[in-house]
Amino acid sequence: MKILLLTLFLYVSFLDARENPFFPSEADSGKVENSAVKAAVTAAQVKNDQIIPNIKDTETKEDQVGNNDKNTISARDQNSSEEKEQEIVNFQYIRIIVSENNIHIETKDNLIKAFIAEDPKVIILNFRHNVDFATRKHKFDISPFYEVRLGAHKKYYSFVVELNSPHAFSVDKSLYGYELKIGDQKR
Repeated sequence: MKILLLTLFLYVSFLDARENPFFPSEADSGKVENSAVKAAVTAAQVKNDQIIPNIKDTETKEDQVGNNDKNTISARDQNSSEEKEQEIVNFQYIRIIVSENNIHIETKDNLIKAFIAEDPKVIILNFRHNVDFATRKHKFDISPFYEVRLGAHKKYYSFVVELNSPHAFSVDKSLYGYELKIGDQKR
């Protein structure tokens, strides 16, 4: 008798249970008003795998024009302003800032090895980090760079820079990662 009552109780409770508790039920059909607010996106708010193309930096020089007794007049020379074309790409564990003949690599991971391969003209940088992710790539319009690829291996990942033509290169440690400089000398 106890088993029959227990079975009947469980059967009734299963009939009342929802199939998937993670979706809202139809009983909660009250209207909710949503308001969309758009905020200005800054470079600090960029998330993984987003690309910010063609950011221009302007550098100006200040020249001292004259010194009249107590007054010093300074003016900006408009002809001396230089514009640098940059492209910023965020991958999962690495952020790169590409400008002409220079790639700044922001990462917390240590560089294991840097070498060049000839048959496509590529520079390969291996960083120590035990991760697993799908290969990602991005093409550039900034000379001499053609494409950048990021691929995972066992206990490290590779950052591959494909060039338009063979060049000499150097990798230097910087404040937030590494800096890859491409020289003018053809190899």
